[in-house]
Amino acid sequence: MEDIVLGRGAETLSGRFAPASGGTPRALIFAIHGGSYTSHYFGFESLAGGTLFDLAPRLGYAVLAIDRPGYGAAADRPLDFDSQAKVLAAAIREAAVRYGGGRAGTFLVGHSIGAMLAMLIAADEDAGALLGLDLSGAGIVYRAESLAGLRAYVALADPPRAPNREGRRARMFGPPWTRSDAAVDEDFATAPLSQPHEIREALGWGERMPAVASRIALPVNFVVGEFDALWDASPEAIARIRHAFTAAPRAEVRMQPDAGHCSHLHHVGRACNLRALAFFDECLIARDRGPAAPA
Repeated sequence: MEDIVLGRGAETLSGRFAPASGGTPRALIFAIHGGSYTSHYFGFESLAGGTLFDLAPRLGYAVLAIDRPGYGAAADRPLDFDSQAKVLAAAIREAAVRYGGGRAGTFLVGHSIGAMLAMLIAADEDAGALLGLDLSGAGIVYRAESLAGLRAYVALADPPRAPNREGRRARMFGPPWTRSDAAVDEDFATAPLSQPHEIREALGWGERMPAVASRIALPVNFVVGEFDALWDASPEAIARIRHAFTAAPRAEVRMQPDAGHCSHLHHVGRACNLRALAFFDECLIARDRGPAAPA
């Protein structure tokens, strides 16, 4: 894994990159983190062996996780969601040329706010050679208690940006049997300051999501954690998400058992990453096959 920089000037972004094992990648995976995380989210040391950076290169994929605007090299340049999506779309195009193995194509992995941004990018007709999306932690219906708490937080004249350990654990993780103490410790130790403006904009995502989803004409793999403290994972909410992807040729939407908001940081994280990679494999097979023959 190596530290990289994409863009230039005001659009400079930092990130991490790992090449595919064995040479030319089958495709590039471009991963976008959520609020109060960085590219580190996709390569936790306490979860070594099961992270996206561990697994994807072994299966022939190159992986690039970006530090999006407001984080990493762009920590002093926070942007609204639509502006972030434009900057990230440009970074994806650059990454495809530099790291994507020519015409291999790119998959997007997005978590939480990163999933919202991945959807905005994919809904844009200029998204380019995108092949599919793996999304988590960005549902369609907020849990009532969390919605009230987040609204109260952003309504403060000066919302605190430094995380509270117990509060963060309750928001990001499921019950004790779903995760390790080491992952919780690493999460808290590496978490950058939160961005209240992002949370404020994310509060309106449930209303915005259906219109965005309806413009995505790519295969989608979408999960909501069983114990996600922010998003409703009920069968009714899952059905609403699935029905929103009216233009997608394939939309796999489900509840992820034994996971909280950050599904990748739980014991099932390895399984989540392997499922995403299997989904990407299927997308590549469908692409190479071309239109299915008539029955």
